[in-house]
Order: sequence, then structure tokens, then C-alpha cells
Amino acid sequence: MSEVGEVLLEAEDLRKRYGRIQALDGLSITLRAGEIFGLIGPNGAGKTTTLRILATVVPPDGGAFRVCGVSPRDDRLFVRRRIGFMPDRFGFYKNLRVIEYLHFFAAAYGADGAERGGRVEAILELVGLTDRRFSLISGLSRGMLQRLDLARALVHDPEVLLLDEPASGLDPLGRIELRELLRELARMGKAILVSSHILSELEEVCHRIGILDQGILRYEGRLENLRRQTAGGHRFLIQVTGNPVNAEEILLASSEVVSVVRDEGRLVVTLRGEEGIPPRIAAALGSAGIGIVEVRRDAPSLEEIYVRLLGARGADPKDE
Repeated sequence: MSEVGEVLLEAEDLRKRYGRIQALDGLSITLRAGEIFGLIGPNGAGKTTTLRILATVVPPDGGAFRVCGVSPRDDRLFVRRRIGFMPDRFGFYKNLRVIEYLHFFAAAYGADGAERGGRVEAILELVGLTDRRFSLISGLSRGMLQRLDLARALVHDPEVLLLDEPASGLDPLGRIELRELLRELARMGKAILVSSHILSELEEVCHRIGILDQGILRYEGRLENLRRQTAGGHRFLIQVTGNPVNAEEILLASSEVVSVVRDEGRLVVTLRGEEGIPPRIAAALGSAGIGIVEVRRDAPSLEEIYVRLLGARGADPKDE
């Protein structure tokens, strides 16, 4: 991961209610240049509401946020020029060609003719649509439309990107290309807030993860810290010779072992320390005729962490 820089987005105590439903309840986040922040949560958690508020599409009922140090209450146009918003659903002018569509939005943001042409060509290359520049939007596939929607969000060169389910509808190759594109945008210094129900996508690219549930940001931080927090220690996969049941008993007798789970002939061991199997435990196993073939650090996936934290409510993290 690249280093992150100055704070580009700050949100404090954001609140939003729809009738009896508290969609957001005191959400606070900070996003820095070069950082990718992944937002996950079950249906109705408030992810889309968060992004819409930060995009100035809907106003919060309480709290405040600043983009590049400026509140939309003071200068909404300044804030909107510095945000690129890719919603989960966006209407296209399907009778236009790709290049006409992007020129239209670049002009809407005030780019003049000469500047607009160069910017549109650069964005087409960045999102991989150069060879489709003259294609009618009506003839594009779902994956191509996703790329075009991202290009529209980028055409005015915003500092902050708000992406709601950007991988939706992409095939496996498209998702790989999207991950690389997000990394490249972060290297360019963009601050990126992305929501997704494809947890493996966020796991591979995000500097930080936020888990939103019932409008409350329950957990926020670096993924490795979240793993330690939920596992209660550091997890290792151990392959042993001899009886794995006996090995499990010996391991559990040690105060340094938090838990042991047998998994297809291997032992998944959670330790309080992070250096590996302590020599005294290895010696106890050896005395019982049990040898250690391999020790490998193992980490719970983001999906495992998500289900462990939210339980049944986290079964489907997609937010409609």
C-alpha cells in the first residue's frame, strides 16, 4: 500500500432519519489523500445514505463534513467540484456516444474545449474505453457501462471519489482491472471511499475498513487490527505428524494458546503471541511423539470477520 497524505474528507457525527428509521446515527470518518476506505454492512446499514450525504445529494439531519477543508454549507459548488460520485444506479443518455457523453460532463464542470479534449482522452485510457470512444452507449455491456460511469466521476479530476458498488456487474477480469485502477487512483493521490458487497475486493485494496450496522459505524480501522481484535490473538496453521487429537490436547494445555480447531488434518491455532509456536510447546509435542511439519501464519478473511462481528445480520452485506 502506498503512503497516505493530507486529510481530504472529514465527517463528524452525521445523522439521517427517514421516518421512523434512523439511517445514520452519529457516523464520523476521516479520509486522506492516497487512501482507499472500504465501507461494508448489511442491507439497510446506511452505506448508500452515507455516500449520498457526502456527495451533497441529500442533506444530513445532523453533524457536518468538510471536503478539502470546506463545508458544503459554506461553499457547495467548491465541494462538488472536488467530489466524484459513482452511485449504485445511474441513468445514461443512451443515444449519445461515449466520447460525447464525457465531453458533456466535462463541459458541465467548466472545462473549456482544449482542456476538455485532453482530459477526456486521458480518462478514456485510464478506464480502458479508448477503443469504444465512438460507440453508442446503448450498445455497451454492463461492465462497459460501469467503466463509463467511473469515467464520468473522474472527468473533472476530483480529489475525493465516492464509489457505491463499483464492481457490480463486472466479470472476474473486470474486477481485477477495477482493483488495479483503484490502486492507480490512490497512487495519484485520490481519497477513495468505496462500498461493496464483494468483500474479497475490498480486502485486497483497502487501507482501512469500516463496518456499518443499523446506521452506526461499529468497527473502523486497518484490516490487520480488525483481524487481531476478532481473533483474540494471532492465528497459525500447523501440520503435525502423529495423532492430531493428542496434539490439540497438548496445545490447549498451554496458557499461550487461545483456541485450537482441527481442519482437514491441520490444526488452526490461535496464540496470544505472534512469533509462532513457542519452543516449550514444540518440546511438549515432541515428547508425545508428535512432530511439526509446517507452521504457517493464517489470517481470517474479511468475510469471516464480517460474519463473526455481525452474525446473522451480516449474512448479506449488500445495501440496496
